[in-house]
Amino acid sequence: MIRLFDIFFTTHPEALSIGASRTDPPMIQPATATRLPLLCAGLLSACQAPGTLWVNGEATPLRTMLVRADETEGATRATVVLSNGLFGCRLPQLDDPARAQQAVQNMITAACREGAVHLNLTLWRTPDGTWTGAYPGVAYGGPLDLGPEQPRLSDAIYYSVEEAILVEYVSLDRAYAVEAATYAEGAGADGRVDIAGDDGSLWGSVNLPSLGLNGQFDAEWCEADDNQFALIESSPAFVCP
Repeated sequence: MIRLFDIFFTTHPEALSIGASRTDPPMIQPATATRLPLLCAGLLSACQAPGTLWVNGEATPLRTMLVRADETEGATRATVVLSNGLFGCRLPQLDDPARAQQAVQNMITAACREGAVHLNLTLWRTPDGTWTGAYPGVAYGGPLDLGPEQPRLSDAIYYSVEEAILVEYVSLDRAYAVEAATYAEGAGADGRVDIAGDDGSLWGSVNLPSLGLNGQFDAEWCEADDNQFALIESSPAFVCP
């Protein structure tokens, strides 16, 4: 567990700035796009969430849909984070280092619990393009794969926890150890992401046949310096014990 925690803070030094300690191991405690606030059929209980993934036909409502963009290597990149766990763009600003560390641990708990589903999409486009359009899947694709014939492309990382056990329980703090999980990177090879709009949010659909996965999302934009987004955009496989 300590080794994984060290990897986490080596790859995410920004976590240290919010009060987490490197030396203390943690209690290790997301189709065709439609854009509607809720798709309802009569009663509120029959409403469908505005973001959903279907994995092998099973629906997973999304509680987190976030996106952040940057310019790198002469191209424009957007990272879309989809999850059935609840995360925000930023961790709470806490003066108490212990509480700040607990906020990081709570995030890891949500990422590693049994039933957790996470999908990170990377969208690449030429700087003079627009977000709206089709992004064909290219495994491990990047800026060098862009060109006049292919102005957009996408790739994906998928992580789901099928089985996790409670290994520590102190007060209300929980620690989970993942016993069975599915991890797939370069998962965009046979898939496609379609962005239908970017007016205030980035919304569209994803289809990854190799994973038996498709879905729709409406992602909130995060800022470049949002610290929690920086933590969750990397696969939880690096922090789940």
